[in-house]
Amino acid sequence: MKMSTGTNSSREKEKRYAWDKEENREILILRRMMYDDPGEILHDYDRKLLKKIYIEQWFKMDRRNQSFWKFILEVDDNELDRDKKELRTSLEIWDY
Repeated sequence: MKMSTGTNSSREKEKRYAWDKEENREILILRRMMYDDPGEILHDYDRKLLKKIYIEQWFKMDRRNQSFWKFILEVDDNELDRDKKELRTSLEIWDY
């Protein structure tokens, strides 16, 4: 049964990707998306969760992974453009 937060076995698999003692689950899932078997990932997590993580963290992936997950999760360019715009506005330099 798929769970949006993942199963206990998925949490065990995430531990393999905490090589730097990272505890943020979204980062660990992102690392699984980059380095683990996509079939297992799609089985372990709900697509909505994966899509949310992808949209928020796509820039940390290499181009091959970006293209693959964008296709698999059916991410629209508009969704990424919105995220890019939010990132740009959050990084604006203050005018003193």
